[in-house]
Formats: sequence, structure tokens, C-alpha cells
Amino acid sequence: MSSKSIFLIAHYYIRPRSARTQTQVKGWMKNSDNLSYDEQVAIATRLKNSDHTTAKVILDLSNKKIVRNGFQSETTFDQLFGYFLKNYPQHVAVPMSRLDPDYLTNFNNSQEQSDVSNTVSSTISSG
Repeated sequence: MSSKSIFLIAHYYIRPRSARTQTQVKGWMKNSDNLSYDEQVAIATRLKNSDHTTAKVILDLSNKKIVRNGFQSETTFDQLFGYFLKNYPQHVAVPMSRLDPDYLTNFNNSQEQSDVSNTVSSTISSG
């Protein structure tokens, strides 16, 4: 492992779903049909001061720690890591394969076993 930390930084933006959304109408944001969420994920070796205030999620991939989680405080590093690995493999798999290939291999193996267990459990309970 290197001595420099590698961070995954995720920003989230709420936008009107379409140009036809009437943003001048009071309460337009209360209707989820009017909203679209954009997710921006980046990898960095340093955190800016603004990252601490504007990013919703910051993961320290080198030390496997959550630096910031603006969503659910009870979410673990592995849960967040799994989400980003699944949805942004190009951002997560490459740096992690260099930082800690054993962790990535073990994580992938445990996810596959979990997926098999969930499939078997749901098949048995519905049958």
C-alpha cells in the first residue's frame, strides 16, 4: 500500500427532470416526478476544503474509511464501496486493484456468495 491516500468523492445534484418542468410554480420540488438526480464521482489524491462541505460522500480507499457520508450514518464502508464498485467500476476497481488487490478480490468473492445466497433465499421463500 502506498503512503498517499486515494479518495473517492461523490457529489449529487438535483435538477428539474425536463425543460418543461414549471420551476416558477411554488412547491415544484416537492413532487419527485419533477426531479432528476445527477451523480458525479471522482478520484483524487487530495481533498479540497470545498469537498468537505459540498460532497455528499467521501471514501478514503487507501485506509478503507468513510470520511463523509451525508446520507445514512449507519452505512458501512463496505456497503458504500460495493455501491460505487457496481455502478462505477472504472473509478473504483482500478485504483483499488493497485492499493489493495487482496481486499478487492475478497470483496468480490463475498459479494458473489451474497448474491447466490440472496437468490436462493428469495427462490425458497417464494416457492
